[in-house]
Parts: sequence; structure tokens; C-alpha cells
Amino acid sequence: MMLMVEILSFVIKIVIGILVIESKSINLGIETQNKTLQDNTLRDQML
Repeated sequence: MMLMVEILSFVIKIVIGILVIESKSINLGIETQNKTLQDNTLRDQML
């Protein structure tokens, strides 16, 4: 019984870790997209 609980908690930790990494990479992607958008608008304003 305890072994099952330990395996379950281990799996849950892995899943949470993957989700955290995924959300961080998604946030980074959104930030870089926003940055390129801002750079493009700045460039358009310069011209």
C-alpha cells in the first residue's frame, strides 16, 4: 500500500515538473513574440 502511494506521489511530482517547465517555455515564447512585435512597431515609427 505504501509503495503505491510513493509511486503515485513520484508520478505527480514528475507531471507537475513537466507542467511548470511547459508553462515557463510558453511564457518565454509569448514574451519573445511580444518583444518582436514591439520592436517592429518601434521600427515602423522610426520610418
